[in-house]
Amino acid sequence: YNKGTFKSSKKSPLISIDPQQTLDKKITQSRKRNFSNVYPKPKPKNLSIEECACLIKQSKVAFVTGAGISLSASIPTQQELELSLGQETKTPCDRFIKTAINNPQKIVKTIENFFANLKKAKPTPAHYAIKKMAIYKAAPILTGNFDLLHEKTGIKVEFKTTKHWTKKAILKIDAIICIGSRDDFGAILGKYKKLNPLGILVAINKEVPDYLSDDDFIIQENIQKIVPKLAQLTVNKRY
Repeated sequence: YNKGTFKSSKKSPLISIDPQQTLDKKITQSRKRNFSNVYPKPKPKNLSIEECACLIKQSKVAFVTGAGISLSASIPTQQELELSLGQETKTPCDRFIKTAINNPQKIVKTIENFFANLKKAKPTPAHYAIKKMAIYKAAPILTGNFDLLHEKTGIKVEFKTTKHWTKKAILKIDAIICIGSRDDFGAILGKYKKLNPLGILVAINKEVPDYLSDDDFIIQENIQKIVPKLAQLTVNKRY
């Protein structure tokens, strides 16, 4: 991350001070870390959309997406699919096993409906916005989603895995922008924070994800509304 000059748009109603100055201050505070701390209830720092756009423009970034980005496309999350199948990990014999034995066709029908929804689903505004930012920054998109909605926008993505996430690759990334990701599926974020302790982690999510700490950042907004606005600010040549 390199400090730069960022002039806030006069038309922006969200912030009245220079986001460059506030971003620099927050990054400095974030890097004063006490690694002995444990964060059972993380309280990440709030980041404005202007500050996030400034960060993306000035940094080498990677985008990580989760199921939350596809909810408005009527695709259930993994937790919702497991619930509909009756998979209850807290019980020794869950409803899935009982249904699979007594009514296997119900299980088959649920899975068929799930894949039918995947086939007809269309990318959301957030998917297209991420594509726009990824192309602008030549940034990778890593996802745990297999709904192919990123691919339907015409961009290549990498499945979220640590296989090719080497230390050399991690150290090149100044910041990771997580969008709609509820957990650290694939252990990407944990590996990033371990190997690149000065790396910046930003989550765009309605709820605070467990993978954040007090040193990280969050934008708690509606993904389908805020991500397209973020893309507009990021690629705006005036900034």
